[in-house]
Amino acid sequence: MGSRWSEAGCGLAVRLAWSAILFLFAGAPARALDPRNAITQYAHQVWKTDNGLPQNSIQSILQTRDGYLWLGTERGLVRFDGVQFTVFDKGNAPGLVNSNAQALLQDRAGNLWVGTWGGLHLYKDGRFTAYTTKEGLPNNRVLAICEDGEGGLWIGTGGGIARWRDGKIVASYGARDGLSSDTVWALQMDRDGALWVGTDGGGLLRFRDGRFTSFGRKQGFTAEIVQSLLVDSRGDLWIGTDGAGLVRYREGRFTAFTAREGLASDSVEAIQEDRDGNLWIGNQSGGLSRLSDGTLSAFRPADGLSDDTVLSICEDGEGSLWIGTVAGGLNRLKDGKFTTYSRKEGLSSDRIRTIYEDRAGAVWLGTRGAGVNRFFGGRFTAYTEKDGLSGDFVRTVYEDGAGKLWIGTWGSGLNRRDGNRFRTFHEKDGLPSEIIRCLYRDRAGTLWIGTDDGGLVRERVGEFTVYGTEDGLSAATVLAIVEDREGNLWVGTEGGGLNYFSNGKFTAYTTADGLSDNTVLSLYEDSDGCLWVGTDGGGLNRLKNGKFTTFTRKDGLFDDVQYAILEDGRGYLWMSCSRGISRVRRQDLEELAEGSRDSVSSVSFGRADGMRSSECSGFTQPAGWKSHDGRLWFPTVEGAVVIDPDRIKTNMRPPPVVIEQTRIDRRIVPRTAEAEILPGRGDLEFHYTGLSFMDPDRVYFKYKLEGFDKEWTDAGTRRVAFYTNMPPGRYTFRVQACNNDGVWNETGDAVRFRLRPHFRQTPWFYGLCAVGLALAGYGFVRLRVARARAREGELREQVAERTLQLEEANIKLQQLSEIDSLTGVANRRRFEVTLAREWKRAFRDQLPLSLIMIDIDFFKDFNDASGHQVGDQCLKRVASEIREALTRPGDLLARYGGEEFAAILPSTPPRGALAVAEQLRARVEAMATRHPQAPLGVVTISLGVATAEPGGGSSPEMLVAAADEALYRAKRAGRNRVEAAEGVRLAGWPSG
Repeated sequence: MGSRWSEAGCGLAVRLAWSAILFLFAGAPARALDPRNAITQYAHQVWKTDNGLPQNSIQSILQTRDGYLWLGTERGLVRFDGVQFTVFDKGNAPGLVNSNAQALLQDRAGNLWVGTWGGLHLYKDGRFTAYTTKEGLPNNRVLAICEDGEGGLWIGTGGGIARWRDGKIVASYGARDGLSSDTVWALQMDRDGALWVGTDGGGLLRFRDGRFTSFGRKQGFTAEIVQSLLVDSRGDLWIGTDGAGLVRYREGRFTAFTAREGLASDSVEAIQEDRDGNLWIGNQSGGLSRLSDGTLSAFRPADGLSDDTVLSICEDGEGSLWIGTVAGGLNRLKDGKFTTYSRKEGLSSDRIRTIYEDRAGAVWLGTRGAGVNRFFGGRFTAYTEKDGLSGDFVRTVYEDGAGKLWIGTWGSGLNRRDGNRFRTFHEKDGLPSEIIRCLYRDRAGTLWIGTDDGGLVRERVGEFTVYGTEDGLSAATVLAIVEDREGNLWVGTEGGGLNYFSNGKFTAYTTADGLSDNTVLSLYEDSDGCLWVGTDGGGLNRLKNGKFTTFTRKDGLFDDVQYAILEDGRGYLWMSCSRGISRVRRQDLEELAEGSRDSVSSVSFGRADGMRSSECSGFTQPAGWKSHDGRLWFPTVEGAVVIDPDRIKTNMRPPPVVIEQTRIDRRIVPRTAEAEILPGRGDLEFHYTGLSFMDPDRVYFKYKLEGFDKEWTDAGTRRVAFYTNMPPGRYTFRVQACNNDGVWNETGDAVRFRLRPHFRQTPWFYGLCAVGLALAGYGFVRLRVARARAREGELREQVAERTLQLEEANIKLQQLSEIDSLTGVANRRRFEVTLAREWKRAFRDQLPLSLIMIDIDFFKDFNDASGHQVGDQCLKRVASEIREALTRPGDLLARYGGEEFAAILPSTPPRGALAVAEQLRARVEAMATRHPQAPLGVVTISLGVATAEPGGGSSPEMLVAAADEALYRAKRAGRNRVEAAEGVRLAGWPSG
């Protein structure tokens, strides 16, 4: 084949680095993708140029032992930490002579090797060193790299093979040596130390004892183009060919897997074995294939893959699979805590409204417009109007005491399944409404029907008895029904609160009785006889001993809406809403209700946990179901999701933590044992990252500057820390991180440095000043003694004048210590003092306190392009513009660090703070300061707003963290915008 998308060996280097990655993660083992799931059921995510990639062709992928993911593209080598792509190309990386990165390998010494169209490159200690034809490479197009057992490298090129050892090219091989083709696509060492070679047009070769052996038709191998090679954990050799499919070589025999056996395509670009022994195959024009227990399955563009040609594959240390495509960017498959069933798995529609399991163990799923589905034995069967169903918009499903399945529709009445036929019931049959909201069977086997504007209905032997508002029901629309342990019914209504139905009589409970909201969406009675009531925006209610207790987001609940309430076998309540699914320990809620704890902790689940959409369905019941095996099912707008609470995978791997860059007085400080920093302003800036890819948005950090901070600072998801006007001294900056499941890397990373003092800050200077003052004092005393009587009045006047001057100097010195020298606004120290003072005042006066965190968008790009002088002028102008806009005497603007500012707004409620923030954003944009690297072409700012209001318990640090998190969301949402944080309640301060 004369031309090929990937000349990198398509992920060969990834496979060669497999043992190194296993070594890295030996302390925290993770399983591969669960082969029990369909290949379409893994959580899937895509990154493209819009997300920061320089180009959408991912030719090779490698995870190095420090945790970074490296990508080879046609326009540069890319390092990825899960949030940010860092690009190395010949324009910004000295020593890198070509940007087309084809092959990647990390050797046993930890060095990164990069094969490009311009030669072989070694990346070590942040620098690139190139090896080209000048150093003996047979050709500068490096297509594959392999390490042998002696630590030497084998390099496959467009002109033959070379061996690198001890810092130089020691041998090269071509056609004259028996190599059947000079273009080498793939290299692989086997367990016996033989080198296998895949070529373009020359088929497969083995190099052993200095000789090449070819394998062709006589040996049972028919392909002339070999694109990828892999020796698996069993010692078998897998060969990816162009046209002959995937071939296994075992004990001298070749076995082919082709499209006839289910392979997505007969052209194989990449091969990867996961840690559980499953084989993943990247195909040309076919997508991704999986070979597990002899069965092949495929993941194609129709299933969500961003492109149909896969060039590279890598399994990371947390068990996720990374897939590089020819034009669709980077894909990732991972195990989610939830498994999703949708149209890809056989459902008739993704819009699921209700879920129910019958006594036979079949799960029934009602859809919006596609009838009802029965899931049994791993297969879906759909029933629609064509099968006799009265309507395809199914809102509720339940089984009666006789085992008959009832199906309620939206506007088409009620259906009962008799065998494989359906009998329908409408208003003419005694139903008060054609819209069925919920169904429920009590312990006596009676079916209860909740209708829209038709009240509560009891069904017995095909006869309907209606209970409406004239019978005491508080509202005509019934949304939820449950029977308590005493055999009484509880009925949730729309707008009428909760109804208790006993002995034919209704008793209503509304907000007047302590219920938090009069629309009741869900009901659940626990094993202790407590009734849990989910509402539409009023939070979760507990009814115990005749008293309602309400739990809301302010108490730690994930959301104030509960479409469904389920309890697992571990004592957790699970709730769904339009924002996702959450879990909270029932005992924690009980303790909160009894006053023995201040809040609860909820764990939320969404797209990052395997749900294709976080939006669940509600307003009809059952809107969730606990099946006989303990699994929990929830309907969503993109399929049904199921989770096994007893088998939730926890990511036990602490994230590697790296301090990527330290800037002191805007200069990058090289990483050394203890850097010595020349005297300066003492402005510090630390950029760090936590390398967990499972859910990077849930990687949290804390940091501490030893020598200055007494406590750790909770940084949330923020990946940069600032300090300004730091005094001279020795410091150690430490940072720690936790992964998405809260597992902390408590070792973290640290940098040590010493800020050297100016001469005026040294003991010598203070000593000279003391001597000078002593001499001056001595002379002054002598003069005073000599002239005391004659000039006593004049001397008193001079002393008074000098005292005044000294006081003025002290005042000026104090002001200077609280002012940022560049922008003229308050500095970080004054900010912290002012925030603490205003916090106390807000608590004392019971007034709100607002904080705005402000960041200049793309300022580093502006600074790099325009120079530090122009950057300083920009900082000054932005600070001046913001300060002029803050007109109230009590407002304070401070430079928080780098290009970040903070504004304290005393006695300002959330709406007022948002208005001020928007005014600041608009004023800075209206400055029209030219910024070619910014989307609008001018300098803009992003703002995060948080307001602390009276009551509850928190601290100034939590207010800062909330505003900072809102700022982070503003930046991630596109910058040049204002984002608001959740409410922060004021904590009580100790007296004095």
